[in-house]
Amino acid sequence: MYLLYCFDNCCQDCFRIYNFEGKLRDIPKYKEDSRSSLKGSANKLYFILTYLKENPNQQYHGELFGMSYPRVSKWVSLLIPLLEKALNQLKVVPKRLADELLYVVLKN
Repeated sequence: MYLLYCFDNCCQDCFRIYNFEGKLRDIPKYKEDSRSSLKGSANKLYFILTYLKENPNQQYHGELFGMSYPRVSKWVSLLIPLLEKALNQLKVVPKRLADELLYVVLKN
């Protein structure tokens, strides 16, 4: 539940200022576009978590979510940094190196 809350804040902050193409908006937007292929932060989080867990090809993932594979690619490139930001806020980012993991294990 905490992850969704942090992820929602990250999504709102990002999409308020930037559009789907990653370009700055002329005027900040405070409501999600009704034409969005992924409506709501919960759907965006589910989309990116299933993508990372299942590791499907983008065409298959697009079929699951009813979108083209280029759009899947765009969503993945937008949502992964937002997920990383939310995980950083919760201080639960996975460790990538054995030395980092050993430090965390010995510290606790």
